[in-house]
Amino acid sequence: MIYLDWNVIADLESDKLPTLEKKLFDLKKRKSVVIPFSSIHIEEASNIESREEIDKRLDYISKLTSDLYFVNNIQFTGYRVIKPKSVYEIMDKSVSDNYMEEVFYKMINYDVLRNVRKLLNLSPSRLNNIKPEEAVHEIDKILLSEENREKYLKDYNGDLSFMGLITTVIDIIEQVFPFKLLYYQNKYNKMQNFIIMIFLTLDSLGFWPEKRETHDRGSHRVDSEHAFNGAFTDLVISADKRFCMKSRATYSMLGINTKVLNVKIDKSEVMKTFEII
Repeated sequence: MIYLDWNVIADLESDKLPTLEKKLFDLKKRKSVVIPFSSIHIEEASNIESREEIDKRLDYISKLTSDLYFVNNIQFTGYRVIKPKSVYEIMDKSVSDNYMEEVFYKMINYDVLRNVRKLLNLSPSRLNNIKPEEAVHEIDKILLSEENREKYLKDYNGDLSFMGLITTVIDIIEQVFPFKLLYYQNKYNKMQNFIIMIFLTLDSLGFWPEKRETHDRGSHRVDSEHAFNGAFTDLVISADKRFCMKSRATYSMLGINTKVLNVKIDKSEVMKTFEII
């Protein structure tokens, strides 16, 4: 099973990746691969004003995925067959919008994040030069250094490790979340929380962080959702290096075996992988 992020699907639909498109449809015809879509794909595909262009994109998603929809909600996580246009109509008519979600992801200002990184010596130029599977270990070395503890954190008695911080935040959210028992009836919602929080924390602490303009658009939220969705597949293909590196680090930390490849940087490996399918 192959998960494509929206940038790749958009490039396929725009005829920018003809070789990859031909290979994918050949493999689909032989029933060697399946390619699901998600609500995040629909959200990104419909982020334009032209309904005609939206319909064109949704039709392409339908053709590419054969209407295989990855469902993730409070009660169910899995796959169903449904038209992308139907998902779009449901999302478009929903009375509950994403306002609160958007506020949550924008609470920490980009400048605040950048200043925190400077204070704690969490330099992207340093972190971006290490392997994704070593990212959390390197961040822990910096967070737990005597210098940082003495300067800024000596009055904090909690767990200052990367995972300790994430666990603390999740615990705080759960304490005020009114539907916790119902929410966790779906066992994958706990997994979703950790994948999204690890992904976002990597970004916040300076491992391949978003640039200001993409951060302010909330791209980190969308990308973290794609990372969760992709964890249920064998291979994730993206055109975004920042997404790839943070996804690899997240999967490595949680022992998830999904491979993540960049459609441009890892082009030869992508095609080589397809040859053995």
